[in-house]
Amino acid sequence: MDSGSVQTSQRCSNCGEDKPATLEFFYAARRRKCGLMGWCKVCFSRLKRGEHVPKVKPTALEIYWRDVVVRAGCWGWKGKKHVFGYGWVRAQDTHMNAHVFSWWIHRGDPCGKFVLHTCDNPECSNPDHLFLGTQLDNMRDKCAKGRQARGVTSGNARATEGEVRALVDLMANGVPPTAAARQLGLSRHIAMDIASGHTWRHIAANRLRQPSLERHGLGPPKLAEG
Repeated sequence: MDSGSVQTSQRCSNCGEDKPATLEFFYAARRRKCGLMGWCKVCFSRLKRGEHVPKVKPTALEIYWRDVVVRAGCWGWKGKKHVFGYGWVRAQDTHMNAHVFSWWIHRGDPCGKFVLHTCDNPECSNPDHLFLGTQLDNMRDKCAKGRQARGVTSGNARATEGEVRALVDLMANGVPPTAAARQLGLSRHIAMDIASGHTWRHIAANRLRQPSLERHGLGPPKLAEG
């Protein structure tokens, strides 16, 4: 190898040791067996000889510093990520989001509180971009930053936005919710939830006024006189 060239290293997925990424220490990709991807030649040879090859699993702290990308501003994350974009630290006895783990090692025990972002970057675990809050603070922060699921982004959505707008148009013109739902082939429960303001309020609020709800028998109960 040319003395001026840069020799990269590779970590054995079994013993965890960093070794030069050359054929002297690792097999070519075509020779790696199923379940032995990334094993170094030493571990693979011991396995072929029938020796017990214990798998050395990295600790949560090693996983965090291996996968975090420390830089100015928001810190990056090159490891596994949660479905919502949060970094994920998973070791033998630790399963938590990377930003929560970062708070633990930099600030200490959050004492049951939520670890929130000031930068609104899910993968960032820079402790200077984190703060503690309650569940209510978490919900307010989510709504303020426009991340609250609503409409078709909600996991409970049973109609498209176009169907809801058509349904609201019918009800705003005096068609009862059940009849409007029947015309569009939707469940009457969807129409009742929209008319009562339980769902799709960001579309129906300005179209369905209280008098309309009372006309369809969905307004507040009337108290008996006397």
